[in-house]
Amino acid sequence: MVKETIINFKDLRTEDNFQKVWERVENISKSNGFREAKLPRLKSGPLKLGGGTNNKSEDLSSEIKILNRLFMNQGCDSIIKRINYVKSKDIQMEFPIYTEILKKFLTIPTNTASCERSFSALRRLKTYLRVTMTQERLSNLVVLYIHNEYKIDFEKIIDRFDVEASIKGRRLALK
Repeated sequence: MVKETIINFKDLRTEDNFQKVWERVENISKSNGFREAKLPRLKSGPLKLGGGTNNKSEDLSSEIKILNRLFMNQGCDSIIKRINYVKSKDIQMEFPIYTEILKKFLTIPTNTASCERSFSALRRLKTYLRVTMTQERLSNLVVLYIHNEYKIDFEKIIDRFDVEASIKGRRLALK
């Protein structure tokens, strides 16, 4: 008896039978002057189990279409110009998915040479005599060592130090 009941219920549980019952509900509600019947929103399963909907790809597609038109109007034909335009116009809030992907793209290193160079420089700089150096000073020294190809304008640094010396109340003036 139980098996027969289950089979009968399974036969009734089809899209066609549901549509027939739903049409009857709508007709009864209209004829009696009730407000329109609505189905309750069903909870869906987690996305990782195949439930629900993920509209991020559709949202990203629409953001890219809008941005491509915007970039064409502004003459942003290279990725550098596009990045600078997004940063300068402060449009990150209007295009959140594109901005998130752009941030991830910009943080991915193209190679590991700079990281390896940093560790090699650190090994050369942190000798037995410099063990007691603070972390901040060591970091600054490593940056100066790695980027030694940049020319430093010492006059500009001395002028800035003198201005800060007078503001912070230092007695030592370099000029």
